[in-house]
Order: sequence, then structure tokens, then C-alpha cells
Amino acid sequence: MQPPPPGNSPSPPAYGMPPASFPGGSGGMPPFSPVPPAPVARPRSRSFSLAVGGLLGLLALIVIVPAGIMLSIVNGASSVRAQSDATSIRTGYLAATVRTSAATATAATSVNPYLPGQGTLVLNDSLKDGPGNSGWDRYVHIDGGCEFSGGSYIVREPDPRSFFSCTALNTNFSDFTYEAQMTFQTSNFGGLLFRRTAANSSGYYFRVESDGYYDLLLYVDKTAEHSKQLKSGHASLSLMSPISNVLAVVAHGNTIDLYINHQKVDTVTDTTYSSGQVGVAVENVVTQKTDRSLAFSNARVWKL
Repeated sequence: MQPPPPGNSPSPPAYGMPPASFPGGSGGMPPFSPVPPAPVARPRSRSFSLAVGGLLGLLALIVIVPAGIMLSIVNGASSVRAQSDATSIRTGYLAATVRTSAATATAATSVNPYLPGQGTLVLNDSLKDGPGNSGWDRYVHIDGGCEFSGGSYIVREPDPRSFFSCTALNTNFSDFTYEAQMTFQTSNFGGLLFRRTAANSSGYYFRVESDGYYDLLLYVDKTAEHSKQLKSGHASLSLMSPISNVLAVVAHGNTIDLYINHQKVDTVTDTTYSSGQVGVAVENVVTQKTDRSLAFSNARVWKL
């Protein structure tokens, strides 16, 4: 119920007297309820503001820090991928370089240095650790031998004024270039065998001494007295090495060219043998019994 309009309200009751409108009073008026005062807004405390600010800052950190971490992870992953790609490129380049170098080295090794552009490399034995497909002799005995030792093919002869031969039994060449490296050990005399038949010790023997002397012998059997010297000479000491030398022969038809350290020293013409095996030999030229040996390595044959 609305309060009565101004001018019609009864006079306020005396202090301590109940109004006429109160129950139990005269006049029958309904009770009057005063309007309660509006609530007064109180300012927020400083501690509450600081708590809210801290909470908001914490929320910001929760959002921003993971984003930064994620950005760092993404940047790191990109950097790793870039480094990985660069490494892959470098690795691929190096691998290609190695393959190219290996191919170049193989091509250089396969070229006949005595007749460039001629011949096919058909035998390439390092003579380091075994007979290989060429079937090099393996024979160790008190009277001489052929053995693989110390990364070389060691040929040994203990008897005075004798020579010992070792043959690649699975070989048979007609026209060819034959090369091997000979290293002086306790002997200073030996060389290459070619167009040889090991069964009867026949064939050609190109022998070289450490002082530069060389000759080409024709053997018809194992008896040295039956052999024939086809050519002899003396290479300059500037051409020879006192330790190790590369010997080679080029046999084409009846013509035989002799080489020491890639320099031709002589040419021989002979029709006795046209094909056969290749091998190596050592000589003991002293007059008393003492072990003499040579080391051979890197035997190669180009078929012409």
C-alpha cells in the first residue's frame, strides 16, 4: 500500500505513544513501514586489488610462457632441420667426392703406363696376403721357398750360386705388359719370369742387380748351364734405387722390351717362346750357403 498523500497524513504521535495506525490503536489505519536506506558502496581493499592483479599476471604468464616455449621449440626444430639439411648436403658432397676419387684412382690404375691406351688389365695382385686367383706358388722348405709375409711375396734361396723361382700357376699370356715391384732384402739379384712353363722350368728371365746390371736369359730347363743370355746392359745408378725398383717387360710377338722404373733400358727379339706363365725369382750369387731373399709386390698384367 502506498503512503497517503502529503497533507492527509496524521500528525506524528508523541514520543512513546503508539501511532493510531498500529494494531490496537484507534483509527483502523494500516501500519506504515519506512523505506530502508540504500546500501552504501564500500571501496575495495588494497589487498584484494593486489590479489586480482597478481592472478591476472599469473594467467598472462601461463598463456605467454608456453607460447614462448612453443616458439622456441619451433625455432629450434627449424634450426635442427636446417643444420641436418646442411649436414646431409655436405655428407652427400663428400661421398660423391670420395666416389669420384676412387673411380679416378681405379681408372688410373687400370691404364697401361708403358703403352697408354693399349691393353686390358687382367691381373692386379698386391701380393700381400695370398695367392689369389692367379695361383701364386706357396712353398716353404729348407732349400728355398715362396711365402706371403709382412705384406709382400717373399722369395728365398739359401744355396750358393743358385736361383729360386715362384710362378703364378693359373696364368697364361701371349702378348702383354707385365710389371712388379722388387725390394732388395738379403739378396741383391732377382727379377721377372714370363712366357714360362713351370713344369719344365722353361721361359724368359729378366734379372736385375742392385748396381744397375741387367740381362735377359732364355731357359730351356731347370739347369742354369743350359740357359742362354739374350741381352745384357747396365742401367744408370740415377735410374736405380738401392732399395726397391719397378721392373716390367712388354712382350709383343717376337719383340721384348725391358723396363726399370718405367724407363725402357733395352729391346730384344726372339722367337723361342710365344706364351706362358708369369713369375718372379731370386738369386744367391755368393759362394757359401746363406739365406738370400727378395720381396715382391703389386704384380700387374695388361693383355695386349
